[in-house]
Amino acid sequence: MKKTLMASLLAATLLAACDDSKEVASEASAVAPKSLSAEERAEKTFMAATEASEKYYQTFLTSHPLIKTIEYKVESYEKGENSAKATTMASVHLNTEIDGKKAFGLMLSHDIHYDKAVLDAGLISKTVSTVAKPQGLSEEAEKVLAVVEKNFRYTTEISNKELLTQHMTIDPFTATEDGKTLTFKGLDTTYQTSLSEMADGFGDMTLAFKGAEDNDGFAIGELNAKGYYKKNGDMHFETTSPFTAGDGEGSFSIAQVTFNGNLLRNEKFNLMVGNGEMQFNNIGLNSPEMPTALTIDNVTSSTTTSISDKEILKQTSKITIKPAQNLVSQLSQGMLDVSEVNANAVMDNLPAQVIVDYQDFIGTLFADSSFVDGEKPSEEAKAAAVEKGKVMFDSAKAAGAKMDIDVALKSSDGDTTANFNMQMNSDRLLALDAQIKIPAVLVEKTGAQMMAGPYLQKNGDFYEAKLTNENGMLLINGNPAPLPF
Repeated sequence: MKKTLMASLLAATLLAACDDSKEVASEASAVAPKSLSAEERAEKTFMAATEASEKYYQTFLTSHPLIKTIEYKVESYEKGENSAKATTMASVHLNTEIDGKKAFGLMLSHDIHYDKAVLDAGLISKTVSTVAKPQGLSEEAEKVLAVVEKNFRYTTEISNKELLTQHMTIDPFTATEDGKTLTFKGLDTTYQTSLSEMADGFGDMTLAFKGAEDNDGFAIGELNAKGYYKKNGDMHFETTSPFTAGDGEGSFSIAQVTFNGNLLRNEKFNLMVGNGEMQFNNIGLNSPEMPTALTIDNVTSSTTTSISDKEILKQTSKITIKPAQNLVSQLSQGMLDVSEVNANAVMDNLPAQVIVDYQDFIGTLFADSSFVDGEKPSEEAKAAAVEKGKVMFDSAKAAGAKMDIDVALKSSDGDTTANFNMQMNSDRLLALDAQIKIPAVLVEKTGAQMMAGPYLQKNGDFYEAKLTNENGMLLINGNPAPLPF
């Protein structure tokens, strides 16, 4: 029950994107110009918002291999002098079965108000939405939804400038099943955008999750966050309060998460291109099964993705991990002392279409439930997967796709480095050229040279290993390794 509830809440809140510079509609470009009647303006903006929502879902969610199609349609609309009633249906079709079903739907009921009080407030309409009728959900999910429904409030205000402000609130509640009790302490989200930018996910948001706990002592603490996504691609997200989770024995905590970047969608391939950097500050993990508490001061991860005019994708990724002082030394009982870990990876010469083909490939696997359930897949499914895989590999191989990875571990004994260069070419599926260098003092302190044999060769102050591959065999310093490559 807890997993289903948390997944439901996460799905509901993450559908909102982020931006603090919203495009205001002029009278000429407005969906509902002021020359129309109040009921006509309310209807037109409601229809436009529904259409924009559907486009957003189709653009950003159907790339997931589990999801085949998403539709969000107006089922009915009955207007009156000061208000209207409408229903919408969200229908999701999956590539695989979940709880024995490959599709589910959720119907929402909307009370749309455009009376004098609403108009005097500078609004076109104010809509109150509720869950009307779930379709195709599992019995467990329906029980959870029934509990949430009683405490769920969702309002949408559309201003005369066609700016949308959406508020979602889930009031505190307690649910019990099979002796398990979950206490949910509340959730508030606010999303602001415009009708013209809604479909592309631009807008700004705030989130206030007030925590949850069960009767076994497990608790999830508060989480507050805010962010925006601008039309020019600028994106920002940050948590504004520390987050904790755990029970009486183990716990997880993180002081802050931030993301900054500039990302825009490549429409042809439906891929986000640009750059972004995420930081995780002061991460703590404690468990009775661990010899000491795990504390990491900072993790920084950044990625830059581009697609050239020749439709070749290049991606550069970097990650830096800074463990707390003496953490590695404690974990290794004084054998190692790593103060920083850096990893850089560059993928190049990869046709962007290969990424699209890969998503289709994964969708093919999910479409045959035997792949997901661990059963023997059907011959048709195997043949389809093999054919799609061959197309991907042939395309990447013809373009000479390559990846370079550099790893460095900083310690008081010197830096350990590893450089891997891998490229697909016409001679063989993958050509490997790699070099690993480890400080001699570190190797000899741990006695690794006695176990490594010819696979580590001393060269001055370092032990080195050179990795290549020939005739399907991995070679280390020219010596065949026990693993085929």
